[in-house]
Amino acid sequence: MRISYLIASLAALIALITSCGDPVDRQIDDLIAGGEKGESAKISLNLAKGTAIVPLIEALRNREHPVRARVDLVDALYRLHLREKSAAAFAGLVEGLEDPEPRIRAAIAQAVGNIGERKATSHLLATLEKETHPTVQLEILKTFEMMSLETITGSNPTIDLGIVIGEDQVPRFTQALQTIDSASDSLEAAKQEWLENIAETMALQARKSVLTGHLDEAEQGLKDALALVPDSHNINFQLGKFYYQNGRTEEGLDIVARVGLLAEVKLLSQAPTLDGDLDDPAWETAAPLTDFYQLLQRMNTYPAVGQSEVYLGYIDQMLYIGVKGYEPRTDNLRAEATQRDAGDVWRDDCIEIYIDTNHDSRTYYQLIINNIGTLEDRHNSGSGSGPELDWNARLEAETLITEDFWSMELAVPIADFHNTRVEPDDVWGFNIAQVRIANSSESAQWAPTYGWSQQPDRFGFLVFK
Repeated sequence: MRISYLIASLAALIALITSCGDPVDRQIDDLIAGGEKGESAKISLNLAKGTAIVPLIEALRNREHPVRARVDLVDALYRLHLREKSAAAFAGLVEGLEDPEPRIRAAIAQAVGNIGERKATSHLLATLEKETHPTVQLEILKTFEMMSLETITGSNPTIDLGIVIGEDQVPRFTQALQTIDSASDSLEAAKQEWLENIAETMALQARKSVLTGHLDEAEQGLKDALALVPDSHNINFQLGKFYYQNGRTEEGLDIVARVGLLAEVKLLSQAPTLDGDLDDPAWETAAPLTDFYQLLQRMNTYPAVGQSEVYLGYIDQMLYIGVKGYEPRTDNLRAEATQRDAGDVWRDDCIEIYIDTNHDSRTYYQLIINNIGTLEDRHNSGSGSGPELDWNARLEAETLITEDFWSMELAVPIADFHNTRVEPDDVWGFNIAQVRIANSSESAQWAPTYGWSQQPDRFGFLVFK
């Protein structure tokens, strides 16, 4: 009787084990089935241990399972690898880059980017070279960006792709980029950003060649970079500036002007009345600057959201600058700074002006005027000791605020720039930005400086006429 009871109990236990099965297998089955059980299973699998690696990979390989469920399996495998640093889990993810379903490849590219494993770059590059689906292409480009962010240092916004995939692989990556052809704005922007980064790396090498006196090598490097991104503001400007500084003045100025980074300061027939109103007849001969770009840590240029107009003129060794910035409303403009040179004017809705009078791309003056006319001025001598805060020009500024714009007129004695004097055809380095705080977080620059405004080597050209 006792033996019969034991046999019956053992049979019941075996039946129970058989009916329950492995918990990971049950969770995978529930995930595939979907519904409430599927959501619960997803949470459980995201917390699974190393014993779940093999069944997760096997389930991911099964292309008869719903794509929805397989994407969730990718996420579970990714999270498991994060916890346990499993080579097997990582290998299972990389294997999925060959999956015929684009959504699976895209999910895995994203997961690999979040993990940041350098050993995956060769697999990602090989996938990009043959990939034709825009969603997957975009995710791979985002993945490379994610893995490259740590190469950005200080004020340099350029991604060093060579560190991520190896210098020898950069030509392959460049060629893969050039074959991408898509109507997707997001993909096109990502592609152009990468090409701009690669071109900037080439331009950086050209700048090093200039320092060592290899001018022919520098010119060829800039031309090669321009062939990669023919419409680049950055590379066109650098090539124009190279020609200007090395005996080909007119050719250089023509190139800089072509990308809109040469501003003319017209000789005015009369001085404007300083009241902030740009309808003054004195401004009629000044053609306004209207193309502005967002200050972003990107090498591509993105037009500013806000609309600005900048007027420039001079007479009797006085420089006049007029700015009109349009806003959806002006009753909320930030204007906390009321004390000159208190160091906080830049926090308001304001105008920032940068002037390099000797055009050495190293020393410059900075003038800031907020929407109620509070002033700040400083001189950076390029010594590395910081700006000279005790430098003060005899600035005169007036502002005007209407319902849909605010405007500013500024007068600066040119002699206050350390006894500077100008004649027609003189050239300065110059930049100007409208900083918007209340209605939009934006610094709209005339000359793009790619992430950090105080880079005098990227200021545009100001030519006195």
